[in-house]
Amino acid sequence: RDRSADRRLALDLREAIERPTTTRTPVDRALLPLVADVLAQRRFHPAFQPIYGLADGRLLAVEAVTRFDVLPDRSPDRWFAAAHAAGLGVELELAAIEAALDGADGLPAGVRLSVNASPATVADQRLVELVRAHRGRPLTVEITEHAVIEDYPVLR
Repeated sequence: RDRSADRRLALDLREAIERPTTTRTPVDRALLPLVADVLAQRRFHPAFQPIYGLADGRLLAVEAVTRFDVLPDRSPDRWFAAAHAAGLGVELELAAIEAALDGADGLPAGVRLSVNASPATVADQRLVELVRAHRGRPLTVEITEHAVIEDYPVLR
């Protein structure tokens, strides 16, 4: 029975991994002409969602999320989708990560920071430079589910 359950689990996982995803955020065309200004003027800021330990209630980490300070009021995923469509997605992600790293300076020592990045941003050398410039903070980079990984060797 255990072997049968393992086989079933393996098949279910393979199916889930190979199933095409449809989580891409539609592009709001009204945002396209605004993206360059939002990026240039840094019209966004990080917000930090705390992650507490269940055993002792201690703050273990924070996840940085980006909030936009511009009209029209749209969710962050819409702004990032528009930035990618405008050819500025990696730049906006890097700027958001830099703002999160700078904002994390006020957190207690040892609190881990988690940021999100697309595969293209993870593969960009500028992300490595940002991380090196902020070596004192433990960092987790989560690859966003909104983009397809097209080149695994580059990502590694």
